[in-house]
Amino acid sequence: MQPTPRLYASQVRKGAETLGVPLPPALVEQLDHADNLTHTAETMLRGAGDLNEAVLDAIEAGRAFHTDKAVQRLVIERMLANQGHGIADAARRRSMQQQRATLVEFADVVLDEWADALSEHSAALTIAATELGVDNLDDVRSVITRGPAAVQQWSDAQRATTMWAAAVQGFTGFADAARIDYSGHKALIFADADAAGLTAVRQTARRLDAWNLARHGLPLELATLDEFRARVERHEGAADDYEQEFELADNRIG
Repeated sequence: MQPTPRLYASQVRKGAETLGVPLPPALVEQLDHADNLTHTAETMLRGAGDLNEAVLDAIEAGRAFHTDKAVQRLVIERMLANQGHGIADAARRRSMQQQRATLVEFADVVLDEWADALSEHSAALTIAATELGVDNLDDVRSVITRGPAAVQQWSDAQRATTMWAAAVQGFTGFADAARIDYSGHKALIFADADAAGLTAVRQTARRLDAWNLARHGLPLELATLDEFRARVERHEGAADDYEQEFELADNRIG
């Protein structure tokens, strides 16, 4: 199924729910309005009544049927129904445009609030990465042998990775709505890290997540969309500088 702004909005809603950070009321209202637009258009055609009966009812009641409200409503519904799914398709397109615009408008406000909410979880990951001495949080047996304090640190770290995963999923919803390509720079969603730090993570970690970044000493800070763009620009600029230095050195050797 092709991803749509409705899916992106769902990712954002789930992220907010998991983090326990309510979305701005205006954001929720606008997303609900866009959903309702599609729902109304789709159900409007299914609920059309009998035009003939409405005309006869108006005549029997002594009303001019051509100005009767019920008749006029059914005539409009009949006209829309004769267009097939045209009105429903148009409503879906408009709804998606509205949802996309709403997500882009509120993205950085929401992500900034999520970054604040994640600070305690980032601290828990830093402590666990320093104290537990395990590479993999699935290594429960090693944690248990270290006693109750280690088990608590492990539990806090597990919860922190869940919170971070939800936030990153929500970030991708916002980024997709804004048509921002993050595919080659997912680590920069988590942290404003340099190339050396990210290379170390990629070489040793089984997966790219908050735990493995913390384990390599990278400071975690969820990016807003603007911050993510800036991180990517700095990262790519540093990579270009490195390649130029390498080419110069290679030329000198040659």
